[in-house]
Formats: sequence, structure tokens, C-alpha cells
Amino acid sequence: MRRVLNRPTARRFAFMPTPTSAKTVLAVVNPFEHSLSGTNAMLVVPPLLQAIRSLEETWRPYRIVSHETDDGRAFNCAYFDGAESYSNYRTWFVKHALTPGGTYYAAHAAAFEEAGSMPSGETWMWGVGQRTLSDTRAGAYQIGMGQRYSRMIFRDAAARAEAEEAVLTPGFEERLSRGMEAAGISYHGRLVMSDESGDGWFTQSRYGSLEDAHRGTALVRMLLHAEMERREGACVEHTHNGALRAKPAGFSIYRWFTSYETITGRIASTWLVTPPDRQVGGGS
Repeated sequence: MRRVLNRPTARRFAFMPTPTSAKTVLAVVNPFEHSLSGTNAMLVVPPLLQAIRSLEETWRPYRIVSHETDDGRAFNCAYFDGAESYSNYRTWFVKHALTPGGTYYAAHAAAFEEAGSMPSGETWMWGVGQRTLSDTRAGAYQIGMGQRYSRMIFRDAAARAEAEEAVLTPGFEERLSRGMEAAGISYHGRLVMSDESGDGWFTQSRYGSLEDAHRGTALVRMLLHAEMERREGACVEHTHNGALRAKPAGFSIYRWFTSYETITGRIASTWLVTPPDRQVGGGS
């Protein structure tokens, strides 16, 4: 059953886009069943955030954005000012928040609907992007907007070169924007980064709503069909509730990638970790 967060509906809070540079690292955790108690709901300051804010800047993200999926689960996206900050934070978080007996293990467990579903250091992260390749995001974000994150692994260097020539161009972005506008989809650009493995891409696409994000995903696949074609191979797909399952060998997938996975959610809250020490998007 889909769970609904108790969020304000009278107006949509706006906040400026999170800037990125060539060294920015973007990390997204696996979706989870989030506790909706008053102290852990996604629209209030998570207890663990206070500890994160106390870390040195080279040990913490500079922004955390919480999302809700259409089946009521939650996932967070964090921005880091470089690989060193991300590596330091990951080491700290695994030790203190994901390891039984850690200083903040209990505080982190309280955010889960069932404490037994807490991830380990190996299962915590869904995907990581680093080294910005393209960023066409524009305009202010708003609480309730939709965002899609994708990670894809290339078959080989030739596939990567072909994809870069076809997709990482002003011409393709213009074509994409025109297609979105013609379909009545509120689209606000995308960020393309190298996947942490170095063998693929990690992307973030922004939309006016969660519905627009789902419609935009279908449109992108349609627009890219001619370039990417289809071929036989193994694949993964998302079920109706967002879970992943393997498709049997022989199911067709796009030719550039050996795997292509996405998660999509609406923005529920966002927290600026570095000064000024205030909630962004949830003020009075």
C-alpha cells in the first residue's frame, strides 16, 4: 500500500539548484521504507543530520535531498565537494551509522520502518556519480518536483564513444527539450556524470512532477530508439513497486549498455549541510 507523507500543500517551496563542478560527487542510497514518526518524517531535521553537520567540511556532503517514490518509499541524494569528501564520509557513516554498536547506529535505525531492514555498508549505496560531463539543469527547484536517477554501464569503449557523440551535444539537448515541450512534459534539464566504476554514466534528470518524470523517461527511450537500436542480451527491469528483477537472457536491450537501471522520486525535503545552517525549502 502506498503511504502518503504529511507534507504542506498550500504552496511549493523553491530553492536554487545545487551547483556542480568537474570534481563534484553525487551519491544516491537504495530506496527504503521510511519511518513517518514525528521525529523521523522527511520534512523535519533528521537527528543524524546534526551529527553530520558537526563534521569537518572535508568529511561531509554539502547538500542532502530526500525523495519519495510513488509507492511511498524514500531515498536520499547527497552532493560532495570532491572524491575525498565522499570517501571520508562513507568511511565515517559505515563505521558510526551502519555498524551495530556505532555511535549513531540507533539514530539511523529509527529512520527505518523496520530496524531489521537497515542496510550494511555493502548494500547502503545505490549509485555514485563523479566527474561532471554535462549539466543542463536550469531554474529553481521546488518541493514536489520529480527527479530520475539512472546508472548505465557501457559494453565497450566504442559504445561509449558513440553514445557521447550522440547524446552529449547541444543538438541532442535541444531535441530533447523540444520533444518534452511538445508532449506537455515539464522538463528542467539533466546532469550527466561518470559512474563510480568508470565504465558508465550516472545521470540526474529534473521534472516538474513525479508524473512528468515517468512520462519523460518513456519519451527519452522513444527519442533515442533510432540511435541506440536494440539487441539481444541480459537485462534488469523495475517491477511496479520499484524493485529490481533480472530479465532472462535473450530479452532485448539497448545496444550501448550491458545494464541500465533507474530510480525516480519526488523531492520531499532538502537540507543544506554546510553554512548557512538552515533548512532550504522548508522555511516558514
